[in-house]
Amino acid sequence: MAPLYGSADPGAHHRVPPNDALRADLSYLGTYAEDRQPALQELFIEPARRSPGRKFVIGGSQYPPGFPWERNIFYVRHMPPPVHPEFYCSSSL
Repeated sequence: MAPLYGSADPGAHHRVPPNDALRADLSYLGTYAEDRQPALQELFIEPARRSPGRKFVIGGSQYPPGFPWERNIFYVRHMPPPVHPEFYCSSSL
């Protein structure tokens, strides 16, 4: 038996009604990691910068004080696993 990384458990991750407090055009959930920052910059922060009329929500922990926040990026610190489906279902993307 081998682990299957990058997969989702349908018992834990399933469609639920959106949470208005978490509604966004694009959201991302993940603990900050320096090695992921270039991809996050390209796929999340840059689109937020270019789309000031849209709402972006990022959830996670350990984001440094110098993180390149944009005015339309809203931060949610920790999202416990039971709330993950709500987080994911509240975003258009």
